[in-house]
Amino acid sequence: MNKMTIDNYAISATFYNRDDYAILNYTHKIMGRIIPKGFKWNGSSIPLFLCSLLMVDPFHPDVRLASLVHDYDYKSGKDRKEADQTYRDLWMHAGRNKKWYRRWTHNVRGHAMYIGLRIGGGKAYRDCQKDGE
Repeated sequence: MNKMTIDNYAISATFYNRDDYAILNYTHKIMGRIIPKGFKWNGSSIPLFLCSLLMVDPFHPDVRLASLVHDYDYKSGKDRKEADQTYRDLWMHAGRNKKWYRRWTHNVRGHAMYIGLRIGGGKAYRDCQKDGE
């Protein structure tokens, strides 16, 4: 994984209902991407049964940055595999300061989320590409 300099990164957004979406309050520059004010994203699109199984909240702070960049990458036409790998890398980066046993479970969840993206993310990616035309 490439070195990332996103420590203590705060995302200013307005969140609407857990299963709905969030809107950025300010323009953010993240990893060379300029994500504009008003960008709307839906957190991590995780089926509810997997939220329970993996114990993941779609807008949890550990997930928020990864889901924001991932949704932006999908909507801006970036390569799908690269966008999915960025999501995984940001997820892993979010868990780097946890105690070893929490880091281990965090990383297992991250790999499970990445596999889920590779299996089920194709439709969302195609929909984003259609919307962008």
